[in-house]
Amino acid sequence: MGVIQSTYKFLSFFSYKSRRAINIVRTKWRLIGNGVQFSRYRIVGIPIIINKGGRIVFGDNLQLNNGLASNQIGINTPCVFRAENGSILIGKNVGISQSALVAKGADIVIGDNVKLGGGVKIYTTDFHCLDYRKRRDPEIDLAERKYSSVSIEDDCFIGAGSFVLKGVTIGARSIIGAGSVVTKSIPADCMAAGNPCRIIKSLTDCDPRTLSQNTHQPCYEY
Repeated sequence: MGVIQSTYKFLSFFSYKSRRAINIVRTKWRLIGNGVQFSRYRIVGIPIIINKGGRIVFGDNLQLNNGLASNQIGINTPCVFRAENGSILIGKNVGISQSALVAKGADIVIGDNVKLGGGVKIYTTDFHCLDYRKRRDPEIDLAERKYSSVSIEDDCFIGAGSFVLKGVTIGARSIIGAGSVVTKSIPADCMAAGNPCRIIKSLTDCDPRTLSQNTHQPCYEY
């Protein structure tokens, strides 16, 4: 049994290292081929990148987890970055797992030190008209679609499986609970969750004795 386990571990390690080496090369070619601006990054697996008349910028020290092998929380999908007549602008020290960012007709702006949990979806459009009569005609449906930018400010944490929809701004340091559907903007230093997403509490509700008058010290115990 020990020999079988040792052989299995060796072959698994060798297979992982081989795939990783190949994936590194494929990922770099994919970034360059789609005109992505990037510097240092750590990418496990291969993201899907689609750039149609848009702009994609990866800030320094980006961490991307693609697929189940890189983040074992039951979401077996790569990250998707689709910029179609819109921009995806990602700040420094950002971590993204198995998420989809679709900047269609508007921009997605991610600040510094943001964490996007597994399976987060960010869309700048509804993709179709809300009026069923217009959806019946593909040309009208396309012409009448609405687009609006999304902004996630510095130090936010968006929980796994959440949707952030068009026109939303999430203020700095706020936390969005897992599985939320964010349809309206959330101010800074808040915890919010639900469908539709609502503010649960302020993250600045700390004991006043622990705060100096001129120091901003958000409370993250919850």
